[in-house]
This record gives sequence, structure tokens and C-alpha cells, in this order.
Amino acid sequence: MLGAALLPTLSVSGQDNTPGVEPLPPPSCAHAQDGSCPPPTWHPVYDMNLSTVVQGCNYSGLVIGAGRYGLVSFDWQNGADVWGAAPTGEWNCSAVALAQAARVKAEDNRTRVFVYRNFCLALAVLRTQREAMGDPAKRHFFLQYQPGNPAGVTPGTIFDSPMSQNQSQYFWNWTQPEVLQWWREEILGPDAAGSPFIDGIFTDDVDGTFQEHGDAVAAMGMSDDQVQAVSDATQSAYTTLLRALIEARAYNWQAFGAEDWTQALLPTKGGAACVASMRALCTAELRAQPKLISAPGANRAGAVVPLGNMRQMVAAFLVMRGPYWWFGQGWSGHTCTSHRQPLPFPYDPLWDISPGHPLTNCSEPTPGVFRRAFEHGVAALDCNSFNATLDF
Repeated sequence: MLGAALLPTLSVSGQDNTPGVEPLPPPSCAHAQDGSCPPPTWHPVYDMNLSTVVQGCNYSGLVIGAGRYGLVSFDWQNGADVWGAAPTGEWNCSAVALAQAARVKAEDNRTRVFVYRNFCLALAVLRTQREAMGDPAKRHFFLQYQPGNPAGVTPGTIFDSPMSQNQSQYFWNWTQPEVLQWWREEILGPDAAGSPFIDGIFTDDVDGTFQEHGDAVAAMGMSDDQVQAVSDATQSAYTTLLRALIEARAYNWQAFGAEDWTQALLPTKGGAACVASMRALCTAELRAQPKLISAPGANRAGAVVPLGNMRQMVAAFLVMRGPYWWFGQGWSGHTCTSHRQPLPFPYDPLWDISPGHPLTNCSEPTPGVFRRAFEHGVAALDCNSFNATLDF
């Protein structure tokens, strides 16, 4: 069962210098969200169509047309009407995700495709995870009720937080080293980054702090120290697994520093704020970081980037971008639609620009005017007038 032997008492503050007290590990780069994650090892691309990002989802079947984008991620709900048609207990959304990835690669083999896994919860809708959840030898992989839990459930019973249709969801116990090894095999396996059709993983809930499941902590009767131990182990595991993905020439969405979304960093109107934003972005440090940048209309945690000014924002993106930047929209809270409708974030004709590789970095030749030269032309944004140049 999950207890003191599995979840040792830790210093919660991380500042305890008492001899013999182990300092807390630093948060993972994905939890810190400070741009410190190492970039992927992919060959950089600068064509706008290959530098766009979207998270697509279609309840009724596979998403059509996602190969127009440079990077696309698919939620676990994608194709739910397909994988949900199987008998309960035989659902396998990862197989549908693999078929979706193959379709995207058939549309354009250059598109990077990510598929969903949850770092907090084991999901019975995924075949491999369902098998682990039903394996008595792997009971210690999952968090369990503690002595004195408020419901009086027998200690050692695995805690279940089922989704609809009573499909079980267990909480991973990252304090167990075997879980880390199992997950490494899972994300590098044939229906994940081990497939030639899949380039990365969207790992939901990577911070380990039960931010969406505080009621589960109370229901299990977990102590603050036990919660801290799971959180710390989650951070350590994420760092290890990100390294494994990068070594396999794959990547992780949350490593881009935008959690589940994209970052609203580019100016949406001219003036002093535009100048300040562009100057803050025009640094070698930021260019070196992997980033997903919000385009007009992108939703980031409920804040929608205003529509319009696509030309100015594309120019700003090209002037500031690093080799591992993408432009578009991530998870928006309700990404699923019908295959008869366009993707929820439609492709823009401006994304057909092919600038070639950059010949210079961003510069400010005159106050408030930002410019960058590429093989095929020049991109510039005048923050004073908020006029854009896309000379390609």
C-alpha cells in the first residue's frame, strides 16, 4: 500500500538546511515554465506552413487536413465515436490516435504529430494502461486509500476516479521507480514515439500537485508530506522522460513552456507596448528557447488573442523567432468538432510564406522598427505605425 515507506517525509519549503534533511529537488522545466527545457533535436524549418501549430480534435472520426500545419497535437477525445463504439472495457483511443497520425503523415510527411498521455492519471481508454491497471503485480503503480481516510475505505484499495461510462482512472504513484521505467517503454512504444508516424507526446498534468484533483487527495486521506513526495517524484520523472524523448528524436508539448496552450507574446497593436514587447523578445536567449506562440484568435487559459492583425503578427513572429518556434493555437478548452467542419483554428493564406533561412537576427535599425533578413526577402514590423513588411 501507499504509506510512509513509499512516500517519505520531505521538507516542504525546500529551504531547510538542517543536517540530514534532504533538500527538495527543483521543479522540472515544464513545471517552471521558464523556457529552460532543452529544445528538440529536429532540423530547424523556417517556412511558415511548417512553423504553424494547432491542436485538432474530431469526435466523429479522424481530422482531415491537419497535414497543412507544421505541428499538430491530438487530444484523447479525438475519434471518440470510433474507439467508443467498441464494447466498454475494450476502448483503445491510442490505436485511433496512431491511425490519425498516419493520416497526417500521408497528407504531409513533414508535419510533426503529437498524441495524448496523462502524467497524473492512468486511463482505461488506453489499452496498455488498462492492462497495467488490471495487473495485480502492478498495484503499487497507483495511489491507494490511506489509513483513516474519511470514507473508511480499506487502506491499500486503489483509488479510482472514473470518467464517463465508468472507465477507470487511477493516479500514478511516481514515487515507485518501476512506474518510471514502465512509462519510458510506454511513450517510446509502437503506438507513441516509437511509431514512425508520431513525433511527440502531449503529457497532461505534469506538475504533480493534483491541481485538478484536490478532492482526490482528501478522499484518499493523503498527508501533506505524501502529496509533496508524489509532486517531487513527478517532477523528477518528467525530467528523465523528456530526456528519453529527446534522445529518441521526439519531444513533449509541455516542454515548449506554454503548459497546454501557446504563449501570447507578440504585440496585437502598435505603440509603446509594441516596442517594449519586441525589444523583450529580440534576444539570443529567447531565440534559443523552444516556444509555441499565439496567433490571432488563439485561446490561452480563457484569454483570447484578438482577431485581426494577422499580417503584423506573422511579421513579428518571423522577426523574433528562434529555430524551434511555432505559431498558432494549442488546447482551447473545447477543441472537438465534426470532420465535416474545418479545424477549429483555420489555416491562413499568409502561412504559405517561404522566407528561407534567416541571414540576420532581429534588429532595431530605427527606434520602434524591427527588421530581419532571410534568404528570400525581409520581414519587418514598424511599431510606430503598426505596419508590417513581408517582402517575400
